[in-house]
Amino acid sequence: MMECCGCEKARLKMAINHQSRCDPFYNCAKQPVNNGYVGELRIIRTMGVDTGFDMTNNGPHLFDAVRIFGGDEEWI
Repeated sequence: MMECCGCEKARLKMAINHQSRCDPFYNCAKQPVNNGYVGELRIIRTMGVDTGFDMTNNGPHLFDAVRIFGGDEEWI
């Protein structure tokens, strides 16, 4: 990530707050996916409310939700 390089040069630390991983709703909803109850996961679609700051405000949480349900990416 380019942001990490900029932080290193400026001697700053960057933190990403993905609190959804501790949310009981996400953990409960994830169980049927993990145990195969819903079948093979083939696509994940997210939707958010457009606040004008969607990618910077809500976007990271949506990407985190995709990773919660779909797992970490194997390649980019």
